[in-house]
Amino acid sequence: MSINNLLWSIAAVALASNSHASLISVEIIAGANQHPDGMHDTWQVIAIFDDENDRLLGVGGQGILSIDFTTGGGELYNQALYSGLPFNDFPSAGGLGGELYDSYATTGATIFPANTQFTGDFADWDGNVIAGSSFSGLGGWFYIGDPPPVGFFDIIPDNETFDVVIAQFTIDKGVGFHLSGSIAWKDVGDENNTPFSVDNIPAPSAAALLGIVALTTTRRRRR
Repeated sequence: MSINNLLWSIAAVALASNSHASLISVEIIAGANQHPDGMHDTWQVIAIFDDENDRLLGVGGQGILSIDFTTGGGELYNQALYSGLPFNDFPSAGGLGGELYDSYATTGATIFPANTQFTGDFADWDGNVIAGSSFSGLGGWFYIGDPPPVGFFDIIPDNETFDVVIAQFTIDKGVGFHLSGSIAWKDVGDENNTPFSVDNIPAPSAAALLGIVALTTTRRRRR
């Protein structure tokens, strides 16, 4: 897969093959819209599918695993305009005064409106989940209603997979982060929950970040 203008490379462990199309990996890429102050890096976590008709239902929101996010120091950048409001957890760009480089969770959309909502309990709730330097708990975020096929959200042109943003984190330059949880998704006739864990390790040079990702066995529920 050729991805231009990435600042780092990723090593991915694919799921074992099955009879249906699958979620094949979770990876981190440099966000197309970087914070302009030069003191932050903007990263996107993406779920990668091999069939454009798969559907992303949610992230850590199905009660299978808790979701966990931590940074190696500092705090996430989060615009002050929507502090304490749901807009601060989700993409709020466009005509609402939002910033394309803000930190947020999503099930594919990168600008408002995002048909996404949080569910469940999070530790240290303070009005916003995507805030500070960590969040964890049995909650997560999910698509409200019937999600569109992942091909609708594909963000990397001219490759053979379908790449859906599940989170964007803007963080102090040189600071790493960890995200783990479970991705709920649907292929033809099946609903699946796939645990994942992804970490970044900032490199000393400006050119690189090494991502390590692992996807474990898919849990499948036949409809």
